[in-house]
Amino acid sequence: DVLAVVDGLGLEQVYGFGHSSGGAALLDAEARRPGTFAGLFCYEPIVWPELTDELIVSRQPLIRGALKRRDLFASREEAYENFSTKPPLESLDPEALRAYVDCGFGPDPDGVRLKCPPSVEAAIYRWGLVHDGFSRLPQVGCPVI
Repeated sequence: DVLAVVDGLGLEQVYGFGHSSGGAALLDAEARRPGTFAGLFCYEPIVWPELTDELIVSRQPLIRGALKRRDLFASREEAYENFSTKPPLESLDPEALRAYVDCGFGPDPDGVRLKCPPSVEAAIYRWGLVHDGFSRLPQVGCPVI
């Protein structure tokens, strides 16, 4: 997907910024096509040398939390108020939380709904570790921070 966006926008030697699975996706794209990026800034990229039982178990709270996440609110303001009192979003700068609510929710006949359904978020946590990105890190051809 990252390479499709780069190609679709006609980008060359751009800088990539990614957190968590976004960082892993950037590293994967650069490893698959070295030289695509001028540099990458990856914060907590999900790239592990091996998949262990302990690592799989560590994801369970994230999966359970995602599946319990409320995804429908009567209004954006109600969503904002809800998330402003619950970790981890309660620690966001109010402007960042406002951007999350404004961009992360779409219209629904009953109000506003998260654009990423809880089941999809849970699947990302469940399967986000299952890739061979670590073995391809030597093919990354640009500086990485």
